[in-house]
Amino acid sequence: MTHDWERIAASEAFFGVLTADKYRAKELTPERIAEFYATGDADIGWVIDTFKRVFGAAPSGTIALDIGCGVGRLARAMRAHATRVVGYDVSDSMLALAKQHAGEGVDYVKALPDGPFGWINSFVVLQHIESREGLALLKRALAGLAPGGFASIQVTAWRTAHQLPTGLQKLKRAAHFTLARAGIRPAEALIQMHDYALTDVIRAFVEAGIEEQHLVHTDHGGHHGAWVFGRKPVVGS
Repeated sequence: MTHDWERIAASEAFFGVLTADKYRAKELTPERIAEFYATGDADIGWVIDTFKRVFGAAPSGTIALDIGCGVGRLARAMRAHATRVVGYDVSDSMLALAKQHAGEGVDYVKALPDGPFGWINSFVVLQHIESREGLALLKRALAGLAPGGFASIQVTAWRTAHQLPTGLQKLKRAAHFTLARAGIRPAEALIQMHDYALTDVIRAFVEAGIEEQHLVHTDHGGHHGAWVFGRKPVVGS
C-alpha cells in the first residue's frame, strides 16, 4: 500500500485526500490550497460539536493523534483543541507536504506512537487499508487512549450498486496486487477502497475500554459508513 501512496503523493497528493477535481495538481493555486485546509477546520469543528452534544465535553489541552494524516488537513485543525498533535502516515511524500503546508504545532511521524493520547482521530483513511490490517492498526491506536480520552474514527461499511466493482475493475485490481506482491511496480497507482464490518469496529472500541459509542452515518458518493465516536471512562468514575 505504501508504494501506491508514495506515487499518489508525488502526482496528486491533495486530490488523493479529497477527490474533487478542483484539488488536482493542475488546478492548485495558493488560494485553492488555503480552501483545502479550511475544509479541515470545518470537519474538526463538527467533530468537536458532536463530542460536546453527545458526551457533554470535548478534547481540550491534550495530546491528539491523527491516523493517516496525509498532507495534514485535519492535524492542522486539531491544533486548536490540543497542546500537541501527532500526525501519523505511511507516506514520506505526504508527510513532507504536511510539514511544508501544515507543520506548525504538529509532529509528523511514520511510526505509530504508543501514546497516551487524549484524542485519537481518523477520517477517510481506514477505507484505503485492507480491513484486517486496518483493524489491527485501529486496535493498536486505541490501546494508547488515556482514561477520559476521546476517539473519533470513520470507516466505510457498504456501497451502493453503482460503486460495486465491475468484472474488468476486479481483474485490474487483482493484477495490480499480484504485481505489487511480486515486487513489480504496477503501471498505475491505485486508490483502494475497503469496507469494514461495523461490529468489528465497535468490538475494537469495547476491547479498548470504550463501552459507549455514538455512530453517525457517512455517504461519500455511494460509499457508506459511519463516524464512530467514543469516550473512555475516567478512572474511578
